[in-house]
Amino acid sequence: MKAVLLWFATLLLTCAAEAQFYAPPVDFHDAAQRRFPVEAARVLAWLHQGEPAIVEITYQVQTDSNGETVWKLEWKPAAPAGRARTAAVRYPESALRKGADWYRDVWQQLAGADWALPKSGDPALEAAFWQGAEGAGLSRMEGIAAALKQAATTPQPAAADSARLAGTLAQSALPLVDHCLTLDGALLARSAAWLCAAEQQAGARTAAPWAPLLALAGRGPESLAAWSASEEPSGTGAPCWRAWDILIRLPPATVGLPLIAQPENRLLAAPVFFAYVEIDPEYRGLLGDLAPRLFPGDRWTRLYDYGAGFMRENAHRDPLAEDFPARGLRAWLGVLRQLTPAPGDAAEAPALGLAVHDYDREISALRAPSAELAGLLNAAIHQGDGPLVPVAVVTARDLLLYGWESAGLQFGTLHTAFSVLQNGRDKARDLEKNWFGAVEGWAVFTQNLKLPPFAPLPASDRYEFIRSSRVALELIRQPPAGWPKTPDAYGRRRWLSDPHRALDFLLQQGGHAELATRFVRRSIAEGSERNLGDLLTKDNHFMYDVPGNQWQYGRMVDLLKLRGELTRAAPLSVSGPREALRQKYADQKDPLAYAQALERLHWQSGLACAPSTVFV
Repeated sequence: MKAVLLWFATLLLTCAAEAQFYAPPVDFHDAAQRRFPVEAARVLAWLHQGEPAIVEITYQVQTDSNGETVWKLEWKPAAPAGRARTAAVRYPESALRKGADWYRDVWQQLAGADWALPKSGDPALEAAFWQGAEGAGLSRMEGIAAALKQAATTPQPAAADSARLAGTLAQSALPLVDHCLTLDGALLARSAAWLCAAEQQAGARTAAPWAPLLALAGRGPESLAAWSASEEPSGTGAPCWRAWDILIRLPPATVGLPLIAQPENRLLAAPVFFAYVEIDPEYRGLLGDLAPRLFPGDRWTRLYDYGAGFMRENAHRDPLAEDFPARGLRAWLGVLRQLTPAPGDAAEAPALGLAVHDYDREISALRAPSAELAGLLNAAIHQGDGPLVPVAVVTARDLLLYGWESAGLQFGTLHTAFSVLQNGRDKARDLEKNWFGAVEGWAVFTQNLKLPPFAPLPASDRYEFIRSSRVALELIRQPPAGWPKTPDAYGRRRWLSDPHRALDFLLQQGGHAELATRFVRRSIAEGSERNLGDLLTKDNHFMYDVPGNQWQYGRMVDLLKLRGELTRAAPLSVSGPREALRQKYADQKDPLAYAQALERLHWQSGLACAPSTVFV
């Protein structure tokens, strides 16, 4: 078996040397838009499989002298089957702010007249979309398993089938409200492609199903506009719709959180709570305290995709979700084993997954990985490369890279949690030796390592689509080679992902105040409270291990005099108004007035403001 693993890893390295890393060099595209033209081309290829069979999609992209983004795509048949089909896609930067219309226009340019889908089936797209979302479960792997089953049973989908698959894929990406992974952008882009297919097949447009996708991509204004006419469905789909209603509208926490915590709604309470934590980390204490009561029985163990978030919310106490990294790996292996890779995909991956037996009987994140599991994870790091094959749901390469990223993030958070506890340091050392000493490139996901990093990756490209504080630090230290050599490169390539990190990158790269102000104001205009709230916080923790360096964005927001604009754009933030109160009362010797102002903030936000804020 070890010989097979070594052969497979060698094969992957060989493929990686010949192929592109799939990170299109386009600016100010959100996580879904950046991947959509290519992913839509792959879905179209899957829908038009025949003679000749399409074996690979290739692309080129550039910005022309008029500032328009121009893609050139080819659908390559198996040789010697004839000429490749080609298409060109062109749009101005302003089109990226047009919500669903941008996706529709790109789809029309890709499909053309020859690949336009014929009308088929009942155009009740919204009901089908919610049916797919409701059946997607609580995690990425549950949703992907459901989507794979749908695709297998409807190889020639009608309009309702396409809408149903779009709903399942969009729901599968919901855990990105905690941490975004490379797979999430692909899931959103493919969901958008299936929505475009459904509309073309139905001969009618729909609005509300676009709102969840746009919301997860960080597009607040467009998401709200698409959602404005949505109505709560009857029956079992109502709780799912209510969760999305909160996620999209983001009502005050005193309204949204009690509603989602009601027994009939709380199945999707975790992502809703994490969405509020995204706006302001002050909300995390609520989730840490309530989680065991909100999610009884197996519902709790199915939330493994949120493991890193739950461990972080329980900071400086025993980790709340210690076994979640192992549960996530077991779920990942289950889906990987059942996948049937397309020609050109990582054909050996399911068999390698079947050879891993680490979690057949016991679920423990502290036990060392077997040689087979460590070998599979190390092979997976190279699977971001390879031919872009036709796809409906996911490829084996998608799953392999997801396993490496997700496990690295969760084990990294668990290691960090143990490393700061007096009674957890032995466990931290065991994790460091057994896991971080066995898997390539994982040192980026944690801190307080005592051993030198094991097999660090030579470049940061593989981390480009991951959203976490530790990864942000790596990207700021060592930007991907393909990024522009400009101070705003981080924000351009990770648009609407983490603007606070982008602002810090801009400052460290010598960006001037006018550029920083334009960047923040554009983020306000195009973003949502979920990606703007962190600009109002003070987050120094994750840079304590860099001598003489701290996050600077919080101070810069004040120097640029943007705190007021940001506070109005993110009214759910507690940190923003609290800092404004601190500044207001800084030179006034009136602690009672300060305390009364904080109490009013408490009743507005639903979060207690500690008296120590006033008197310490």
